[in-house]
Amino acid sequence: MLEKKYDLGFFLTYGAPYDPFGSVVALCLSTFKNDVEGKLVTDAVNLDPLINAATAATGDQIEPTIQKVYDWLYDNDAIAPLVYVPSIWAHSKRVQGFTSPVTEYDMPYEKIVLAD
Repeated sequence: MLEKKYDLGFFLTYGAPYDPFGSVVALCLSTFKNDVEGKLVTDAVNLDPLINAATAATGDQIEPTIQKVYDWLYDNDAIAPLVYVPSIWAHSKRVQGFTSPVTEYDMPYEKIVLAD
């Protein structure tokens, strides 16, 4: 069992953009037991209701409710962007129409042409 004697955790992202709840629930929801490395931050009174609302949201309500969780984390100094890890995409002069993707999970294959 881990002793959990730390007060700072580093993460490259807030979780996968296709599953924004994974990290939020595992690292911040006080009632979720992950039994791995503990929690990043918990607040059963103020944060748990926001997380529960976000995970229960559907359709157009998902984005604004998960944003409330991120806003709470930011407003309460629970998270802070410390570093930016750049992505490098390389291609030859023959490749035309390529643009860098928004996230590392996207692959912008549309409108790419290999010129002669």
